[in-house]
Amino acid sequence: MARFDEITVVSVDGSGDGRNAVYAISRTVVQLPGSRGLLIAQERPANLPQEVQFIAIDGLDYFQYSSYVVHCLYYHIHTEYALLVQDDGWALNGGNWNDRWFEYDYVGAPMHAAGVDGRLHLGYAWADKPNAIPVLQGGFSLRSRSFLEAPTKHGICYKFAGVPILRNEDIQLNLMLRASLQRCGFRFAPLDIALHFSAEYLHPVIHKDLELKKLFGHHGQTRRLRSSNLVECGMTQAEIDGTFGENAMIGLLEHYGYTVVRRTGRGTHAGCTS
Repeated sequence: MARFDEITVVSVDGSGDGRNAVYAISRTVVQLPGSRGLLIAQERPANLPQEVQFIAIDGLDYFQYSSYVVHCLYYHIHTEYALLVQDDGWALNGGNWNDRWFEYDYVGAPMHAAGVDGRLHLGYAWADKPNAIPVLQGGFSLRSRSFLEAPTKHGICYKFAGVPILRNEDIQLNLMLRASLQRCGFRFAPLDIALHFSAEYLHPVIHKDLELKKLFGHHGQTRRLRSSNLVECGMTQAEIDGTFGENAMIGLLEHYGYTVVRRTGRGTHAGCTS
């Protein structure tokens, strides 16, 4: 029996009331019976269920969000683990949960970004590099509370990098602060474990043997919840067709009963087919 009562499903929205994140929290809590929901946002949204706790914070810009997650989020987590969700990342099938994930302090989908010999490689340019350290995506990720607290407790400070992408909290934690966190005993999930936790965007080599219906969750900035079962796809059908594996990811959402709409060339949306 999975220990879901040890998980807080949390979303942080520093730019509004988090109304769309509420759907991601609720969808995920349903998949993890016994878990608790938490929304941290500027304002309480009208659609917040009674069972989801709300904490108000000041506004955060894109990079302040990263600093907040690295140094402040732990204060509001009172379970052993936090599962971070957003309106573009949530649990799809709790039946695919694996207790092995509790053996690690950080688990997320492998991103297109990775560190290779101290340099950041994007666009899966690291796929053929044996010494690559993949960034595990933060928008839908499982983290131990001790890991959340570690940067503040151990003085492992967020690094204000000049290159914008290096300021993202998942890149900070997985690459720039990784060695310091590992010296404190914290464990990042290896690639073979992370692959089955979640998927962001697919790669023909990295994901070649992955059965999508065995995924626990997903994350992708172009797939956003706009109601309990409506997903807005930020690509046109032509863009979807030209993105490896994206039709399959949309088909997976439809398999789970979501209605997916896609962007048209005129900035509106129409039915998104797989």
